[in-house]
Amino acid sequence: MDWVLGIDVGTNSIGWAAFEAGEQTKPIRLLSGGVRLFDWGRESQNAVSLMKSRGEKRRGRRRLRAARWRRDRLCQVLTRLGAAPSDPGPPEVWRLRARAASEPL
Repeated sequence: MDWVLGIDVGTNSIGWAAFEAGEQTKPIRLLSGGVRLFDWGRESQNAVSLMKSRGEKRRGRRRLRAARWRRDRLCQVLTRLGAAPSDPGPPEVWRLRARAASEPL
């Protein structure tokens, strides 16, 4: 016996149906079918996505990583051009800021 499987994929469900097939796969009769429902993926009170907080945290990590990358890249370029010190010690500006926090300059 030849048969045809039909599948319907939605946002919250998957449906399927199996048909007995005749000539040129024309359906003759329904053999079986079913549906699988998924959770809505949102909070029931305010319909906010359950992935919202996870996405916000991920975006924050990406933003922080990008800022660090830009800062490190700028330091590399300035060091290569001789506009920044190459030693890893803190620059004089940082020392002055530390002193300014505790005493007048």
